[in-house]
Amino acid sequence: SRFLQKMADVSARRVQYEYKANSNLVLQVDRTLIDRVGKDEPTGEVLSLSGKLTRHRMGDRSQRTRPPASEERVAKKHKRDDGAGFRGAKTEDLDVSDVFYRPKTKESKSTYEILLSFIQTSIGDQPRDVLRGAADEVLA
Repeated sequence: SRFLQKMADVSARRVQYEYKANSNLVLQVDRTLIDRVGKDEPTGEVLSLSGKLTRHRMGDRSQRTRPPASEERVAKKHKRDDGAGFRGAKTEDLDVSDVFYRPKTKESKSTYEILLSFIQTSIGDQPRDVLRGAADEVLA
């Protein structure tokens, strides 16, 4: 009895989802409820720009400018960059003409100074530019 009831449930579920039972349930759109689009409103269709861009070529008026550095930003940068550098020197004071890497955050500055001290113990007392060049080679 229980088995027959379960089979009847399975059969009823199968019939429930058959095409014949659901084909007449497809709804049609009521066109009276859809807003009409005016003639001058965009429809979403792709429109050509030919003939509308005759004055300038794309990118002709672009300019590369830098925002003016305010005194506040400059002072903030110098305040941020303050701190002990390698052997008492600040890393900003070092000549960076041939150096590719320049630390920007406090953590990277301290790590860079530790790296410079390791290199100094390895190769001995050398000029700072030699140590920085070796550090660049290590980092490259």
